[in-house]
Amino acid sequence: MEYTKALFNERVSEIEIYYDELIKLENEDRNDVLAISKSTFIIMLYNLIEACIREGFKEIYDKIHDDVPTHENLNAPLVEKWIGKVIKDNKNNPEAYLKKLLLQLIILPPKEITIGKVRGLQSISSGNLDKKVINELMLEHGISTSRSSRLRVGESTVTVRRFRNDLSHGNISFINAMNGYSVQARDMSIFCTGERYEYFKA
Repeated sequence: MEYTKALFNERVSEIEIYYDELIKLENEDRNDVLAISKSTFIIMLYNLIEACIREGFKEIYDKIHDDVPTHENLNAPLVEKWIGKVIKDNKNNPEAYLKKLLLQLIILPPKEITIGKVRGLQSISSGNLDKKVINELMLEHGISTSRSSRLRVGESTVTVRRFRNDLSHGNISFINAMNGYSVQARDMSIFCTGERYEYFKA
């Protein structure tokens, strides 16, 4: 996951720089510029989430392909995805996919397992990412989310997603969207301080 970690760190660095500028704007009472900038900040936060989840899963699928796995070193959800891919590829000829499954499982372990594209990749890029969707993607791939749930990680993703979509679709103006949120007060700091990154650290 080196690429995804590098991407995450790069985006976090940008966000930290921008957040420092928001604090300056708030201290200078530049209200209109601050209002628009806070809304832009929400877009940056959502892009951090989307980019890391999308590229993270792509990196997992690329690694599966490059490492020439067998069924013994894949977890059960990924084996299920492989079986589903074999059946889908040979859906018009049941004998073909049954033979292929049996050969690969019992006699000739595959040189390469193809499990297809990341399920839900379209959803990842549709502006609907929040804690629920991310958890579903994780669980579908056998990735535990118990620690994240226990620590209440990702709670603010629902708010970030909602604001991002309203801004992106023009349902609310950039100058009005975040008027009720102070940069340094607790009401905005849930996603404008270090807590905003915990989903990816957990």
